[in-house]
Amino acid sequence: MKEGYCEICGGLLVASRIRHNVDGVCLQELLPIPKDSKFPPVLTKVPGEINIDATPDENLPIRILEAFKDNYNCEFDVSGASLEQMEFWNIMNQANKDRIRIIDVTLAKLK
Repeated sequence: MKEGYCEICGGLLVASRIRHNVDGVCLQELLPIPKDSKFPPVLTKVPGEINIDATPDENLPIRILEAFKDNYNCEFDVSGASLEQMEFWNIMNQANKDRIRIIDVTLAKLK
């Protein structure tokens, strides 16, 4: 395996945030991903680069959270997946919905 690439999934350790946690640990090793699963499946919206107005004022935290929420408010498309795959990716989709809900609660408190 080439240096800088994951021995488990083959993805770049630094650039592959979807496949690895912040410590660079492969999610395929941590999570019970079905063996026949395409990893990762197609996202309904691919997160892109976040550009935030970084003006140092009292609204900066709000702009950061809103940009994160807008960029990462997406789901894995589970259409055509087996029941085992669907169960796993539905758990991942629910976790993302939970993160967005938490950001919404925090934004409401900040506004």
